[in-house]
Amino acid sequence: MTSHAAPVSRRKAKKDEWRRQIAHAAVTLFEEKSFGATTMDEIAAAADVSRPTVFNYFARKEDIPEFFMGWMLEDRVAARLDGWTALPPQDALRSCLVALATIFADFRETSRTFHMLRMQEGRKEFLPPPGHPMHRVMACLDGWIEAGQAAGTFRRDFRAREMAPHLCIGLFASTYGLWMLGEYGDAPYPAVLERHFDLLIGGLSG
Repeated sequence: MTSHAAPVSRRKAKKDEWRRQIAHAAVTLFEEKSFGATTMDEIAAAADVSRPTVFNYFARKEDIPEFFMGWMLEDRVAARLDGWTALPPQDALRSCLVALATIFADFRETSRTFHMLRMQEGRKEFLPPPGHPMHRVMACLDGWIEAGQAAGTFRRDFRAREMAPHLCIGLFASTYGLWMLGEYGDAPYPAVLERHFDLLIGGLSG
C-alpha cells in the first residue's frame, strides 16, 4: 500500500516556507517604510515572487501582520513555554511577558499595525481563533498563576482566568503607547515592561 502522507507534508512545508518568505519580505518593508506606504507590488519584488503569488498566500495586505505576529508568537514564545514552566511561577510569568514585549520592540510598525487593524475591524475579542498559539500561551499563564496561588505567592480571591487577561492587557496597555511616544527615554521596551511587571506583582507599598 502506497502512503501519500509524505508528499502532502512536503507540499505543506513548501507552502509554509513561501508564506513565511513573503511575510518576512513584507515586514522588512513595513519596518523601513511603514505599513501604509508599502504596496503589494513592492512586497512581491522584495520576496522575489510574482504579484499573483503574493495574493495567492495573502488575499489582503492587512492579512500579513496577523500572520507574522502569530508566526513570531509561535517561534519566540509558544516554543519556549515548557522551559518556562520549570521556573517558579513569578519568573515564568515574567519571562513570557518579556518575550512578548521583545516581539513588539523588534517589529514596532508591524505590531502597531496588527493591533490597529484588529481595532478598526471591530475584533474586540481578546484571543484569536482556536488553534492560535496565543491560546497555549494563555493556558500557561493560567497554570502559572494557579501554581502561584497554590504556593501562597499570589492572592487567591480571583480565578486565574480572571487575572491573566488583566496581567497582559494592563501591562501592555499601560506601557506600550507611552514607550512608542518616547516617554521612557532610551530604555528598551522589554526592560520597561519588566520593571512595570515588578511594580504590578509587588504593589505600591514601600
